[in-house]
Amino acid sequence: MYIPFEWVPHKINPDQKFLVSANQRTVNTTEYPYYLGYGFAEVYRANRINMLIRDQIAAGKNFTVEDMKKFQSDVYDVAASVFIPELLKAAEDQYGGNTVGILNDTLEELIWWNSSLNSMQYRMFRNISAPTIFDHWLNDFLNATFADEWIDKGIYETAMFPQIMCLQNLTINDQESHWFNRPDMAGNQTANWTMLYALNDTINDLSSELGNIVSEWNWSKVHVMAIEYLEGLLPVFDYPRYGCDGSARTVNVAVQNSKGEVKLGPSERMIVDFSKLKSQDLYPSVLTIPSGQNGNPASSHYSDLFQLWKNYDYPQALFPRNISAYPTNLITSRVFFR
Repeated sequence: MYIPFEWVPHKINPDQKFLVSANQRTVNTTEYPYYLGYGFAEVYRANRINMLIRDQIAAGKNFTVEDMKKFQSDVYDVAASVFIPELLKAAEDQYGGNTVGILNDTLEELIWWNSSLNSMQYRMFRNISAPTIFDHWLNDFLNATFADEWIDKGIYETAMFPQIMCLQNLTINDQESHWFNRPDMAGNQTANWTMLYALNDTINDLSSELGNIVSEWNWSKVHVMAIEYLEGLLPVFDYPRYGCDGSARTVNVAVQNSKGEVKLGPSERMIVDFSKLKSQDLYPSVLTIPSGQNGNPASSHYSDLFQLWKNYDYPQALFPRNISAYPTNLITSRVFFR
């Protein structure tokens, strides 16, 4: 079925004066009459972009190239801002602050991350442990909530769980939902019980994998950027791996597979200064990509942009309008056709 042109999702002069897209669902499916597909990203990245733009507008500030650089490197995880307070409240209700050992250390790490006075609050930075705990726990919480039903229906290995936004809605608005009830467990399980059950699984997994010192569970140890040459066919030409920032839910997206390898993220970051573009400035934009300027691994330019991309730095992008505008001092070779 074709969607009539007038029903193709669009917006003319939106009231907020901007639109945001981070691969999220773009229509209200309770009102929109046509099928657009099922494979949409979680809404958290789009929510964060909206937050950044609205905060800038509310402060009465114009948007600069430097602002956009900060936006593109942003690793604030909106999902963490929702779930971490709920998890800590559940822990306080259950334990009343009387925890010891590795459970206490884990909760202390999350309490520190949850503080509004912390400049690292809810940010998925590579050099701290809270992101490791949160990301692993969120997966465990999803599993603890939905796995028993999926196993019962024989679809555990084949069907995806509901999106995290669904779990968020249940956690906030339906604490007693039947989804939290485990038939293999005695008693009536709630969202709070399931969150703490998942936390126990997380601690067991991470301590087994990374040791018992929670402060050493850095995100960089389990969230590793893997940029491979020809999909790993020639490993000697791969770019160096490194523990990276971000998550599947951050503006600076970094999606990892089951091995902890990040293979999905921004293949290019670009910012255009339209005032410079209008004035025909030779350098109206900045951009960076993880590869170099030459696809030949033997070339000195094979990885010359990699470190810039890795560190959120941007070289200027040359944009001459015609060949005569090209700076002659930047020409390194010429090709003549006869």
